[in-house]
Amino acid sequence: MGAIGLSMYHWRIAFQMENNMISSFHRYIYHAFSSLVFVAAGMLFSTPSFAADSTALTRLQVGEILVTAPAIRDAFIVSRMVRGLTDNHGYSDKTVIDEVTDYGGYGSFDSTVELRGNNQQNHLFTFQDRAKYSGSNALLNMAGFLSRTVHAGTGEVRFRAAVDIADIQITNGGKVGQNIGLYIRDLRAGSNNSAITLAQSTGHSIYSSGAAPSYHRSNMVFGVGNGPVMLEDQRQVDAPRDLSEAERFVAKQLKGMIKASRSKTTGKIGLGIPLADIRSAFAAQGLNADDYSIVEKTAQGPGVRYEQLLAFVLSSI
Repeated sequence: MGAIGLSMYHWRIAFQMENNMISSFHRYIYHAFSSLVFVAAGMLFSTPSFAADSTALTRLQVGEILVTAPAIRDAFIVSRMVRGLTDNHGYSDKTVIDEVTDYGGYGSFDSTVELRGNNQQNHLFTFQDRAKYSGSNALLNMAGFLSRTVHAGTGEVRFRAAVDIADIQITNGGKVGQNIGLYIRDLRAGSNNSAITLAQSTGHSIYSSGAAPSYHRSNMVFGVGNGPVMLEDQRQVDAPRDLSEAERFVAKQLKGMIKASRSKTTGKIGLGIPLADIRSAFAAQGLNADDYSIVEKTAQGPGVRYEQLLAFVLSSI
């Protein structure tokens, strides 16, 4: 610990023993003075050479509870005992910003941490997340709340998630695995678990303006008597038209192509039309099935949108 660190430790213990003998006001003054002396001692007697003493750490501790390793590795430590009133915080920012003269901003908790090196790291978590990964191995987890991060290394960020998130900037050819806007892990402990609960009464509960498709693998359950209502914005489509004779003929052909097959996984019998048969029926009439919403291209490959197919088949009845 060193002579200075040892003396500071003894001084802190002596203060803790005397803590119950002084008034609240003096205790506050004593804490403030303790912190200032502790930081000043670290500045005056710390050495710029890390190799000279690998255990030397500079930190600021607020509170009377003794902190031991490994917590002493933290730069800022709150280790106080709170009794009675509890409407308080470990960290409170009461800054007042007035008469601003530039176009900038203010972050109450801003992180521009840079992680470098060639060893694999487990995680880098921050709040206002402007962190930079410059490593050459792998960062397994990278997350924040408001995230605007940079990947300046040659390694890989394998998992990244945040709440308010922009795409990560890649400046040196590094790789990124999962890049997720909002990630909720499996919730099981409660009597009623919900990954996302939406109580929005106006506007939109979910709004997606991008061109990427939505993928939902599990079952979708709707309230009793309330099936899904698919709304359409007429401003986004051309004027409706009747189906052509060729289209009606294809619809009749498709109606006769519906087949039943049993799933090897669930054993259930399902009804449908193979995608190849759908394309052949359209092509026989000089039409391209890919021009219709019946055929949808996804990340997993082309598939059939059966609500569109059924509407098309119903036109032949």
